[in-house]
Amino acid sequence: MSMRAEQHLNGFLDALAHAGLAMSPIRRSDFLRAMTLVDLLSTEDLYWTGRVTIVSRVEDIDTYDQIFSVWFKDGKTVLEETVEQTDESESDQPPEMSTYGDAPSVERDDGTGQQASPDELLTNRRLPQTGPEKREICRRIARTAATVLPRQRARRLARSPRHGVLDMRRVVSHLRRSDGEIIDLFYRKRPLRLRRVLMLIDVSGSLKTTSPDALRCAHALMQAAPQMEVFTFGTRLTRVTRTLARGDIDDALQRLSDVIYDFDGGTRIGPSFEAFLGENRLQTLARGALVIVVSDGLERGDISAMQGATERLARLAHRLVWLTPLMGDPAFRPETRGLKAVLGAIDRLGNAATLGALCDEISGLDEQVERRARRGVASRWMRPVPVSGRPDDTSNTGRVL
Repeated sequence: MSMRAEQHLNGFLDALAHAGLAMSPIRRSDFLRAMTLVDLLSTEDLYWTGRVTIVSRVEDIDTYDQIFSVWFKDGKTVLEETVEQTDESESDQPPEMSTYGDAPSVERDDGTGQQASPDELLTNRRLPQTGPEKREICRRIARTAATVLPRQRARRLARSPRHGVLDMRRVVSHLRRSDGEIIDLFYRKRPLRLRRVLMLIDVSGSLKTTSPDALRCAHALMQAAPQMEVFTFGTRLTRVTRTLARGDIDDALQRLSDVIYDFDGGTRIGPSFEAFLGENRLQTLARGALVIVVSDGLERGDISAMQGATERLARLAHRLVWLTPLMGDPAFRPETRGLKAVLGAIDRLGNAATLGALCDEISGLDEQVERRARRGVASRWMRPVPVSGRPDDTSNTGRVL
């Protein structure tokens, strides 16, 4: 694809976004990838390729048709009229790098790992090699996960040696072999299968030292959960399932640097979660799944988006587990605004300070995730506090410590 054609297509997507269509990075990526995979023999082929990958609501069809007719006239690309309207800085970005909102890109400034930043830092990062000790921990995670991950009943019936629903088809089939005499009874029942696992990993600057171990943990879990999906988020949402599914852990981690462009940058948890929930096909990945979020919850700015999206994610999920590296401190309390806001929606708050701590959290999934009610997590960190007479104390209701 030539530079002028890429600029024109990005301008077309920007025009759709300005017209009110929900142009998430996933949809932009799908459209631009489809341009390289579909044989476009006519304008109609281009129209339907965009319609299928971009439009998700009937109300948006008229808007899409109007903008398409402006940007693609009589089968010819109107580059001369539109290339000046396209932001050249956007054309240099890969499909997965479309930003949320109006956050601008800034000059390179590595995250310190100590605090969250709102900056949009488009960078690559080479992750360190995995030593023998951490490789052994990853193998232990894979072995443990195979036994502790939650299961559910399959929808389809399968043969069962005893108990379940009577399999009349097999019974009647054997009647013909035994001259109409019932010798054996056969049964079917719904077998247990692993629930889908969805892992959302924060790769912002405040988790600079812990995000590589979280990615190693995700790689190990994928060995035990074939239907697992992994996304990373900082200032944008990136699906890394296929890249992380490679056999060797270091090979998979090195290839992530070509996929994740917001390593060690700012933190925009709420918009990232909203981008995930804004795509119907991604919502399916969370429905009935064990959702594991690895993040410190250090959201910048308004936390209403993070709170609303997390609560919605919790309603879709079978269980929502939130693992934070801040819990490595014995004096830890969920005092950040983000964690306070989502504490009532999660089923478990765990430790993600080290790879060993992540292994311990995975080991505890069987006995804790399945039995603990969500209100139990919130009540652990809340207690009634009497009025102290300070101006900001308006009641004696429980508050998060």
